[in-house]
Amino acid sequence: MKLNKLTCGFLTLIVTVNSSNTQNRGRGGKLLSKSEVTKKYDQNGDGTLDYREKMSFLRSLNEDQREAYRRTFFQDNQNRGTQEGDRDADWAREAMERYREAQNQQNPSAPKANVPNWLKTMDKNGDGKITNSEATGLIKRNFNRVDTNKDGGLDKNELTQLANRLRRNNQNPQKRQANRRRIPTNEELIKNAPKDVTIEPDIAYRKGKSEAWKLDLVMPKTKSKNPRAAIVFVHGGGWRSGDKRTGYFMRGAIEYAQKGYVCITVNYRLIAEAPMPSSIEDVKCAVRWLRANAKKYNVDPKRIGAYGNSAGAHLVCMLGLVKVEAKLEGNGPYQDQSSLVQAVCASATPTNFLLFDNRRKGQRTQPGELFAGPANTLEERGKKASPSTYVAADAPPFLLVHGTADTTVNIKHGDTFHAALKKAGAKHLEYIRVDGASHGVFHQASKKTYPAMEKFFGTHLAGIKKK
Repeated sequence: MKLNKLTCGFLTLIVTVNSSNTQNRGRGGKLLSKSEVTKKYDQNGDGTLDYREKMSFLRSLNEDQREAYRRTFFQDNQNRGTQEGDRDADWAREAMERYREAQNQQNPSAPKANVPNWLKTMDKNGDGKITNSEATGLIKRNFNRVDTNKDGGLDKNELTQLANRLRRNNQNPQKRQANRRRIPTNEELIKNAPKDVTIEPDIAYRKGKSEAWKLDLVMPKTKSKNPRAAIVFVHGGGWRSGDKRTGYFMRGAIEYAQKGYVCITVNYRLIAEAPMPSSIEDVKCAVRWLRANAKKYNVDPKRIGAYGNSAGAHLVCMLGLVKVEAKLEGNGPYQDQSSLVQAVCASATPTNFLLFDNRRKGQRTQPGELFAGPANTLEERGKKASPSTYVAADAPPFLLVHGTADTTVNIKHGDTFHAALKKAGAKHLEYIRVDGASHGVFHQASKKTYPAMEKFFGTHLAGIKKK
């Protein structure tokens, strides 16, 4: 296959850095495979490479490496015709196309992200709200999403949340591209499921207006006389993005169902819809739903574990530590059931919101932000939402994973949380502290973390035998 002018033009855009010829090669000088590149450049820890991460990889290549990868990924060669080779070639071409798209795309015209301007131009009757019939352009297209309280009108608070989202996206166009991941449909999920598991998609764990109150359940197809242990998978994404079907959260649920567990992967309200502590309340409700339906799905309610990364890690830590007395159960159903889990595996975990940069204090309390609300109660609310607040001697077993080079959630979150649990008298603690690993530590150190997690759940959710 000959490289066309557009492809060659793309290759000249890649920034050459001073690195050794072996930086992006494996043992014996072989090119890294897609899976090896993913482990190395997966910064957000979801098990896949998004637009930004792919570009980080491509820009890291020196001239010799770039030529080698060009031959491997973009031309017919000995790898073509194999399943892995075809996937790698398709993946690399997709990265090229998206890079060109980002370089060439003109910014589309859109209404100025200014709430008074929106109200002035669209609020025809002057009632301080924009209805669907009054809305135009971008607001018209996204009306149902922006109308978080579903009252048929966009008030100042909802418009401010939209303006904040647009501001963030305009400041970070690469992140906007990265977030455009395609989520598998229910039909695709069921069709592509392995033959030894059953998937029940989009189960509502509570009734109501939010589309986020859904989970996917994955369980072994073979019947078991004895109730099975269960694992709750909670996605990350900074509490503002992510989905139960992306990256490792669905893949992990399938893998552990194949090992004999009943698994659920959970969505929860993101901060554009509702600020903290809504996400905590939602995942607690999902665990209560699981216990309320334990007999139906043959689950042992006394053997439930949870795994999460980043924001998801924060939430599963809360599932392990926060008792009903903390008043974080929310107003969802199944209040007669416990929302506590019996084992927690958490990677790259934000454990104490008071450890984050205080210079953004004012921004964090704005509509559409994590702790939207009064600025004078931010510290109190941050403390209430922090796992470190609830460390105790009766904490369940914890497996913590953190990278020393994590610039998103500093290693001090892992260090201080582990030390606090130990000081409180928690009896079963494991801490994998990976030198040089970043926010994607769980997948970057997968040779260590994957077996450790399997052993951890097998030990503490007794009755699961390793295949």
